[in-house]
Amino acid sequence: GLPVAYFVVKRAGRLRGLIMALLLMPLVSGALLPTLGLVNLLSTLGVVNGVLKMLGLIPSSLELLGNTTGIVIGLLQSFLPLMVLPLVTVLDKLPRDFEDAAMSLGAPRWRVWSRVLLPLCAPGLVAGSLLVFCAALTSFVTPQILGQGKVATFATMAYQQASLVLDWPLASALAVVMLIM
Repeated sequence: GLPVAYFVVKRAGRLRGLIMALLLMPLVSGALLPTLGLVNLLSTLGVVNGVLKMLGLIPSSLELLGNTTGIVIGLLQSFLPLMVLPLVTVLDKLPRDFEDAAMSLGAPRWRVWSRVLLPLCAPGLVAGSLLVFCAALTSFVTPQILGQGKVATFATMAYQQASLVLDWPLASALAVVMLIM
């Protein structure tokens, strides 16, 4: 999220509003529609596999659904705005002089990032990490659809225990653990 936020703040210029609107789109549209769109993109006959095969990068289709890879892609698409928004706020408040001063003293770009920007962005990183953690922990729709019921997360396990196995005590314990976390 930090490179995206940096691009939005420092390089986007006139396109900043459009980029922010595109970043916020997954939050506005809910979880179901983007997840169903990702099913079409990530399936074995989907766009991603088709493009990779057309470019000759893979000989056969990759399995991107029903495993952790698909879930991570879906959660990244869903929760990237929750990380970018606090970082944009923090980066907006930083004076440009800090970067210029570090580079004028001979620091390479990677050192400016690691020694100047990263420590100054720590509050935004902590806030974004907490938001993403809480949202991902309780996420149900994306892991259930993209994982196709094969990958266990807290929310999907609680659902399965309560609805399919009818083990209400375990489902309640999982829900309490999620609440405490």
